[in-house]
Amino acid sequence: MQPAFRRFLVVLGKSGALAVVGGSLLMAIAWVALKGHEAEGPILRGLKLGATVSEVKKIRGEEGWEVGLERSGDLVLSRPDERYVFHEGVLVLIELRLPKEAPEAQGPEQWVSPGSVLVRKQTSDGVRVIWVSRWCPTHADYAKTLAGHN
Repeated sequence: MQPAFRRFLVVLGKSGALAVVGGSLLMAIAWVALKGHEAEGPILRGLKLGATVSEVKKIRGEEGWEVGLERSGDLVLSRPDERYVFHEGVLVLIELRLPKEAPEAQGPEQWVSPGSVLVRKQTSDGVRVIWVSRWCPTHADYAKTLAGHN
């Protein structure tokens, strides 16, 4: 190892920058894993987890969105009966309120994969569908709860 590069690594380590770089690398790996796992999952309203904000707007339309933030800082796009949550620009949660006859309302009450959990809950006026990533650091506990694991 070159002495100049060794000094560079020592400075990075002392400054904590190496931890930041390492943490960012781990987050990037997690998102790649999310994209890979969700390729196997269902399609809700033409979307899969891992989509970007622009992909959601392209597929679901540009108009009528309310934009907000969760307490975690995650971006939320919502309209009546549909809500999409993005962590670092990646779709990690879909929540829909659907009539009982809707195709997405049909299926098992719970579907669990290595990367996500989908639940369908009967309501008085239809079905509430929630699909959440298990890889998202801000939604992992919620996914565990939905999957029935504490």
